[in-house]
Amino acid sequence: MTSTRKEYFHEKIIPKKLGQLNRGRSVCRLQRIKNLSGETIKLYQYQFNVFHRFLDDETFLISDVTLATVNGFILELLCNDVTVNTYLRGLRAFLYYCMEMDYMADFKIRIPKVDKKLKETYTDSELNVLLKKPNLKTCGFSEYKIWVFSNYLLGTGNRISTALSLKIEDIDFDSSMIALNHTKNRTAQIIPLSRALANIMREYLKYRKGEAEDYVFCNTYGNKGDIRTYQDMLAAYNRSKGVEKTSAHEIAFASQRRRFAPSVFF
Repeated sequence: MTSTRKEYFHEKIIPKKLGQLNRGRSVCRLQRIKNLSGETIKLYQYQFNVFHRFLDDETFLISDVTLATVNGFILELLCNDVTVNTYLRGLRAFLYYCMEMDYMADFKIRIPKVDKKLKETYTDSELNVLLKKPNLKTCGFSEYKIWVFSNYLLGTGNRISTALSLKIEDIDFDSSMIALNHTKNRTAQIIPLSRALANIMREYLKYRKGEAEDYVFCNTYGNKGDIRTYQDMLAAYNRSKGVEKTSAHEIAFASQRRRFAPSVFF
């Protein structure tokens, strides 16, 4: 890289000081250059902000970041009982990019090995409670919508972001297929639509109404639902049914389990 080009990148994309980098949102700009998804960019920005607070020095240069700096950050996370891998993977991706662009010295960043705890998924009895259809004459639309949403997550194993990106036109009832155009790896997929889930979705769409290009799981104004809002609604729904587990990811795990041990739900 020529000296002039390198100076341009340092000034326009990578400010010399990490404090300037944080304020200028250069992390986001760099990740957009790599064409990452919006959710991934937000995650990387948050992870970098944690690293920036650890340094606590507005004058710290990007070229000053060394393996010792990263190891100190790892120890800080371990002392605070934080999931190291979650924060370190995002930071490593950013620092490797800086190394590739010759903004700092090269060094290897190894992800520490940690004991993985077995995730506790929903029991069959809890699923029976959550999947019991509410009385449509007495329940509100929000409760009914979250019941449908729970059935959809369990029936497909989709991530919540994938489910909220689903449009009415993506559901092909004639072919019993669902087109997923927003996935974690950003690759479009076609998945089967079970008969039981198809019946639930048909009925829901009669109440939801909307055009083919509208989102299936919408907000109050009919627009795309917000991830955090649906997470909160799902948690409130579960607690109202006496179920303490509230994670949408746990429903996905239950879906995977059912593929190997089919139950009465679908």
